[in-house]
Amino acid sequence: MQDQPNSSGDNIEQQGKFGVGVNNGHITIHNSESLQNQVKHPPQNIPRSNVRAFVGREEKLAELHNTLQQNEQVAISAVAGMGGVGKTELALQYAHKHYQENDYPGGVCWLRAKEGNVLLVLDDVDDYQQIEDCYFAQDTRFKVLITTRERFSTVISLDLDVLTPEAAFELLISLAGKERFTDTESNQLASQLCERLGYLPLGLELVGRYLAIDEDISLGEFWTELQAQSLHHQAIKNAPPEIRCRQRGVAAAFELSWQKLSPTAKELAYVMSLFAIAPIPWELVVSINSIAQKKTLWQRLFSFGKQSKTKDWQSAKRELVQLHLIKRVAKEAYQQHQLIREFLHFKGTEFISQKWQKKFCQVMVEAAKKMPYLPTLQQIKYVEDAIPHLAEAATTWQNYLEDKYLVNLFSGIGCFYEGKSSYTEAENWTKKCLSVTQNRLGEEHISVAASLNNLGIIYDDQGKYGQAETCHLQALAIRKKHLGKKHLNIAASLNNLGSVYRSQGKYEQAEEKNLQALSMRQKLLGEEHYYVANSLNNLGNVYRSQGKYEQADKYHLQALAMRRKLLGEEHRYVADSLNNLATVYRSQGKYKQAEEYQLQALAMRQKKLGEEHPHTADSLNGLAEVYRHQGKYEQAETYHLQALAILQKKLGEEHPHTADSLNGLAEVYRHQGRYKRAEPLYVQAVEIAEKRLRENHPHTIKYRNNLQKLREKL
Repeated sequence: MQDQPNSSGDNIEQQGKFGVGVNNGHITIHNSESLQNQVKHPPQNIPRSNVRAFVGREEKLAELHNTLQQNEQVAISAVAGMGGVGKTELALQYAHKHYQENDYPGGVCWLRAKEGNVLLVLDDVDDYQQIEDCYFAQDTRFKVLITTRERFSTVISLDLDVLTPEAAFELLISLAGKERFTDTESNQLASQLCERLGYLPLGLELVGRYLAIDEDISLGEFWTELQAQSLHHQAIKNAPPEIRCRQRGVAAAFELSWQKLSPTAKELAYVMSLFAIAPIPWELVVSINSIAQKKTLWQRLFSFGKQSKTKDWQSAKRELVQLHLIKRVAKEAYQQHQLIREFLHFKGTEFISQKWQKKFCQVMVEAAKKMPYLPTLQQIKYVEDAIPHLAEAATTWQNYLEDKYLVNLFSGIGCFYEGKSSYTEAENWTKKCLSVTQNRLGEEHISVAASLNNLGIIYDDQGKYGQAETCHLQALAIRKKHLGKKHLNIAASLNNLGSVYRSQGKYEQAEEKNLQALSMRQKLLGEEHYYVANSLNNLGNVYRSQGKYEQADKYHLQALAMRRKLLGEEHRYVADSLNNLATVYRSQGKYKQAEEYQLQALAMRQKKLGEEHPHTADSLNGLAEVYRHQGKYEQAETYHLQALAILQKKLGEEHPHTADSLNGLAEVYRHQGRYKRAEPLYVQAVEIAEKRLRENHPHTIKYRNNLQKLREKL
């Protein structure tokens, strides 16, 4: 082990009075001054710090001091972390601070003293065996502080993470100069720079100093350059002269860890760099390696309890953790720092085959294919950690996706967001799917039809019925061209068109399409299938909207029985059937049955979909209507208010379902004689319906008539 260099370039204080020699790992001390001088001026050879502002580490300084003081026997503490996180700087700041405060009157780094504690700082240790003999197990005055990028099992560790966003912002501004950040736009760019650098102190210091030197480059220009060049940008590639002796560029700092990795660990590091900047389930990583063995993937993806990890990758993972190239963030879940991810991917491309991108995409497709339409809360939670990585496959690694799996991947992501009632996100991903399939496969490919169908469903959920109709008609035309007249996908398009027509108040067209879909499904699937049950349910809705309650009752009962038999008592589709039957019974004046079914549907939806799902709001509205018809206005008001809040939050202020909820609440107030409360609600409902539906839509007419009745009483 060589002597620590004087990184500041200054002479060590009073050079010649004390000397340190190293021979075969043993430290010898030379002392030529009196004890009196040593006490007045304790020896130290602490390198000078070149930072202009030391921010965001106050708590760590205090924690470090407490850790050192509490360990009386062979007192060892380690400041550990990945390259560039500020290990050395924290040690420097600690040494300077407590030297000045005379907490170590015996000296800092000088290892022989007659009285007082001694602080020994060993910077950037990578081999514990090299320093084992340097410890003074019999003398508790010596406190040993190590900075390292590794983990030593026998050493107490103080893990140093990146800065908080606030501290990173403060550091960048202090280095680059406050005069650069005088308006909202420049502050926003500064925040973006901090985020782009992953709040890494070394990156922030290098960028801050770069901006301070090059005063003519605008923040916007620098941001564009950094986005394009990343680790290769000269701002973070090379340290400036004044700190080069103790610091290096970001990539060079990471290179030290890379060189220590085994070939298998390098391969694993590259594979993990394919993932998004988000927690990575370990089993998801292992599944990529399992592709070559043609094992069942979905069982491996999230089965955390099963031992499916290969020994080689398990060992390689420990290497990456040891060197802080990945961080354990939860049980069997790991994450990379943004800049490390870029570095590892760049290094891997030098020698690793592109087969891993294809395997990565295959695993993400398998996960997406298992995503159900409108997933439950449990299903959403089950796959939530995988979604950022599915998105990475659909964007960054899109070119490695096979044509036939494009729709699977995008629709899986869309279904996830639709299940969370995040309809804008769902729409964005479904539009991306349509664009990608059209550009890659042509305007009339069968996969384009699937994309159009999925987009039509999203538009229907959002109350964009005209756009939904257009998408479904286009999908139906393409499917007929490729699949003939009788196919399950044809039936799906007919079924979806029927739903849109009912929402538009076009009940005859809705009935026609739903009957066609039902007949086709019965012929292709038999009398008992959950797709058949869906068609029966939709027909029941059409007949209910037309006031044909006996027919509606018949179809809904058939759908309910079939769903219970095929899907179980607590499936979300069973809740849909119960809700729809309750609406029929309410319209028939069978309030006791309606209330019973509505309460069952509400409880099931709250459990399966959550308290704030639009379908939960639908049940709340239905229950409110049951109570209103029975004259239980206080209960009706309570449920309508709950439903309205959910719909406004999830679907927006101008959704047709929101208008219906406004009308229902206004009806409660009108029957209570609270006309001033009712009128503005009716007005809002009419305005929404006229804008989002049409002038002669049945709902628009109903809301307008209710408003007229109210005004006749005013």
